This record gives sequence, C-alpha cells and structure tokens, in this order.
Amino acid sequence: MNNLDNISIIVSVIVALVGAVSGLVALRNQHKQADAAVVESKGEASESISTAVTVLIDPMNKRINMLESENTELKSRINVLEAKIKELESDNKALASKIASQSTYTDRLRHQILALGASPIGDCHDA
Repeated sequence: MNNLDNISIIVSVIVALVGAVSGLVALRNQHKQADAAVVESKGEASESISTAVTVLIDPMNKRINMLESENTELKSRINVLEAKIKELESDNKALASKIASQSTYTDRLRHQILALGASPIGDCHDA
C-alpha cells in the first residue's frame, strides 16, 4: 500500500498542479481581457473627448472669426470717424478765426459810428 499511497500523492500533486496551471492561465486570460477592456475604454473616452472638443471648438472658432471680422470693420469705421473729427476740428478753428475777425471788424465799425456821433443799431455795448 505504500506504493498506492505514493501514487495517490503523486496524482493529487499532478491534479493540484493542473488546477493551479489552469487557474493561472484563466487569471492570465482575465488580465488580458481586462487590459483590452481598459484600452478599449481609453479609446472610447478619447473619441468622446475628441468629439466633445470638436463640438465645442467649431462654434467658438466661428464666433472668433465673426468677432475678428467685426473688429476689422469697427477699426475701419473708427479711422473714418477720426479723420472726420480732425476735419471738423479744422473747420471749427477756421470758423473761430472768422468769428474773431468779424468781431474785430464789428468793434471797429461800432467805434467809427460812435466817433461820428451816431448810435449803432442794436448796440448792446455800454458806450
């Protein structure tokens, strides 16, 4: 019976080894499947993120382009208005100079009328 016990022990060890190897193979396969699932999940996540970014970026780029176009148009209008302001300022200076000249001329005429002993029409100055 000693032989039978030895054979029984050897068979038990072999069965245990086959079970252990089979368990390790199954564990290895599960690990590979888990790795594949992680890689697939990462790929899906990357694709989802890429799609989301595209969905968000496209309208933003359109808005940026529209704002840049408006900015260019507004700068052009500002340049036209600045030129018009300079023109009006120049016209104002010319008119102010004419008014000053006419005022001087009016004062001279007033003094001449007063010197002749008459009173100027609508005289609002104190003589």
